[in-house]
Amino acid sequence: MSCRRATQLISESMDRPLTRRERVALRVHIVICGSCRRYRRQLARLRTALERLAATSEMATAEGAPAVLSPEARTRIRDALRSVG
Repeated sequence: MSCRRATQLISESMDRPLTRRERVALRVHIVICGSCRRYRRQLARLRTALERLAATSEMATAEGAPAVLSPEARTRIRDALRSVG
């Protein structure tokens, strides 16, 4: 498996269950490729941070306070995340 395919699968695994074949191939690749292991960790951390930010933003909006991010900033972040995957 190439690193390109591995990073695609890592990204896709955040949104859908991988097939058994995909999971096995990805695990084998991750064992031997430090770069893809690092990418997987970074993507997981980014997702966690964004989920926390979204929860904070939703709480602030629900309480009548302004959202943490402007709509423009949210759009830029969303577009950047899409371009990565």
